[in-house]
Order: sequence, then structure tokens, then C-alpha cells
Amino acid sequence: MERIAVTALVLAFAPSAFAADAPARVDDFAFAAGCWQAVAGDTTMEEQWSRPAGGVMLGTARVVSGGKTVFTEFVEVREKPEGLVMTVALGIGKPSTSFTRIPAGAGEVVFENKAHDFPQRVRYRNEGKDALFARVEGTQKGQAKGENFPYKRVACP
Repeated sequence: MERIAVTALVLAFAPSAFAADAPARVDDFAFAAGCWQAVAGDTTMEEQWSRPAGGVMLGTARVVSGGKTVFTEFVEVREKPEGLVMTVALGIGKPSTSFTRIPAGAGEVVFENKAHDFPQRVRYRNEGKDALFARVEGTQKGQAKGENFPYKRVACP
């Protein structure tokens, strides 16, 4: 009887018992830390993410096409009481939009804001030490839409 009680107590406090209720941590997104690049023709897409520290990761993105920067993005991923929140500003001084982490598969972090015009979801999937898959998706003008970003790790400047 004692052995059953001890086993029940150990199982009750095992890490998996907390997994469903565990708060989202910025460390869950640590696989994105570093510098990433995807090239398609004369267009180069780059993302650079800081390592997690103090409950925050910072990221920047830039798209250069035909030798000109056509897109910039500044991102903060922060632990907040409501969960892990990604706040995105498209260019310096522009208004930001927040997305909150939702459940996803292993090795994947998904942020969602159903009220945003497009995208409503931002996905990041760990595809190994040197590959990161990002995707923005949702609906726009009533049509399902998605954009994929298959990044490869590059040396940080």
C-alpha cells in the first residue's frame, strides 16, 4: 500500500503532470536564436533573433529585392501573465500588433491574433540545428492565404 501511495505521489509531481498547465516560456522559442536567411531569385529574406534572456527574445527581419530593402520588421517575444506574446512592428515608428502563443506540435511555436487583418497566425518550426521554417497564415478578403519562409542558418554579422 505504501509503495502505491509513493508511486502516486511521484507521478503527481512528475514534470509531465505540469506540462498542460505550465506557463509558456521564452525558452520554448530558443531554437530560433541566431541568424537565418532564405533566398529566392534576387530576393533575400533575413531574420536575426537574440538568445532568450530575462523573459524576452528580440528579432528583426529584412527583405531585400533587386538590391533595395522592401520590408523591415521588429519583433519582441515576451513572457506575460496571459502567456507568451509576440509583438510585431512593421518598420520603425509604425503601430505594433500582438499575437499570443497557442498550442502547437513538438518543436513548433505558433502565435495567433484572430482579430488581425493578415496574418492571423505566425508559425515557427525547428527543423534542426541549421534550418528554421516560418509561416504566416490566415484569411485575407475571405480567402485562405499563407506564406512560407524556409530559412537556413547563416553566420551572424
